[in-house]
Amino acid sequence: MTNPYVKSLANSGANLFAGTYGGGVFLSTNNGTNWVDVSSTLTFLGKQVNVLEVYGANIWAGTDDGVFRSINNGQSWTSASIGLTTLKVNALKADEIYLFAGTAGGGVFRSTNYGTDWSVVNSGLDNMTINAFAKIDTNLFAGTGAGVFRSSNNGTSWTSVNTGLLPISSVNGLAVSSKNLFATTSRVFLTTNLGENWTEHSDSLPIISIKAITVGPITLTTNLFACPERQGLWRRPLSELITSVNNPAGEIPTQFNLEQNYPNPFNPSTVISYHLPAGQAGLPVNSWVTLKIYDLLGQEVATLVDENKKAGNYKIQFDGSKLASSIYFYSLVAGDYIAVKKFILIR
Repeated sequence: MTNPYVKSLANSGANLFAGTYGGGVFLSTNNGTNWVDVSSTLTFLGKQVNVLEVYGANIWAGTDDGVFRSINNGQSWTSASIGLTTLKVNALKADEIYLFAGTAGGGVFRSTNYGTDWSVVNSGLDNMTINAFAKIDTNLFAGTGAGVFRSSNNGTSWTSVNTGLLPISSVNGLAVSSKNLFATTSRVFLTTNLGENWTEHSDSLPIISIKAITVGPITLTTNLFACPERQGLWRRPLSELITSVNNPAGEIPTQFNLEQNYPNPFNPSTVISYHLPAGQAGLPVNSWVTLKIYDLLGQEVATLVDENKKAGNYKIQFDGSKLASSIYFYSLVAGDYIAVKKFILIR
């Protein structure tokens, strides 16, 4: 990659795309190890890439010169900006019906024909600078210059959802893993309940404006990628973020237990619960715990937990959206305790 000013990331299967400000679009097919430039047909201002969006065979680039569309992994691009009254496009989000564009000062625009033409949808927005979009089920989220807004009717109206997102400031990036939503300001925040409240997860990241965030493809583990401004690419396993422990007084477990996941079969996510006891028969204050996913051939396909854990009752969500339909196994190893259970992914 010849331009380190990465402003946007998007992935499609094994392809990871990076949009740079001034250098255009780069493509990696090996999880970021190597990159190639795929922006030769973008205009000069079109190479000021603010956001990338992938849906099916379509890739859209939101730039300082409007929206561009590619249907061949970035080898060629065409303009898709008719009806956009503000051409600086910071955010894009596509589904099977709509394409949304978030602009710098013009709010949200919506297209029903892959960007051939656009109409404005701003009711309820208090801030017209739109930096990012994300969607969970029927809920569309917009990261703005003043926090996060949510729409449940495809942008027709918006409400603010900022409890715990402090200080309320410009939200530069949003990323989804199953029902979980990440937001970036100069910090990383997570909500597991559609924005009703947020918690911070910024350990070890530079305290600087984070311009891009995405959930990467599965190798041995699934990662959250983040791009602090002019600081390159950082990553962290989702298993360190999307996990919870519940230890109410008097309810510390008395024995090890790995529960059957729920739901099972599942598509694409499921929850795995496990219990780690304390005392002579259990763990000390801290002990190393691993929770891994294996396919039918016994090959490891994901690592959900690989760290020191205190005694307690744990739940972790597994997202199988990058895996094929099949029978899989999950294995818990904690001290001398080993347990394996089977679950079924149906896509």
